[in-house]
Amino acid sequence: MGIRGRGNLTLNADTQKLGLWPGGFFMVEVEGNFGNDVNLHTGASMPVNSNQLYPCERRPAEHPRGDVHQFLSPEIGLILGKLDITSGT
Repeated sequence: MGIRGRGNLTLNADTQKLGLWPGGFFMVEVEGNFGNDVNLHTGASMPVNSNQLYPCERRPAEHPRGDVHQFLSPEIGLILGKLDITSGT
């Protein structure tokens, strides 16, 4: 069968700590599967490995989140980008 797995990489960056400008934050997330999937070879109507369902075989890597946060004051901030509202973070 071989080795199968799933990976998730998240990058959080504070622009002030990077020496760029105060009040800014970047967040980028990439997730994907690797290896051979057995779900299509079992003949079952339900997947035997639901962890390999998303992202699908045709697209082994996804970019679910990439956004920039900029705080203008302690109470007011702006968000621009692609948000993943299903993760709860």
